[in-house]
Amino acid sequence: MTIEDVVELVVSDDSEAAWEGEYGTAVGGSPEKGSGEIMLVRAGSIGKVFDVDAVTGWVSVHFPLSGGPMTPHWVECIVTEQQLRRRSDLRDPFGPGV
Repeated sequence: MTIEDVVELVVSDDSEAAWEGEYGTAVGGSPEKGSGEIMLVRAGSIGKVFDVDAVTGWVSVHFPLSGGPMTPHWVECIVTEQQLRRRSDLRDPFGPGV
């Protein structure tokens, strides 16, 4: 996994059948409108790799949100590489130049 990769959050083989997704932190906008809250990112969601920790291998992925100017812009999840599938067939979910 490399920075800028477009990825899909997937169910890993060793997870429980009832797994719905991963929890992450809403980022951007105003705390009064939800920034900083913990949110569920459902399996199948498309995001963009923001960082990969060289020591642990944990991957920071940003999943975009839609909303008004003061609402959070994305949810940041820290996941393992096994929870992600590269999606080179899809465009950047944040648009060009982001």
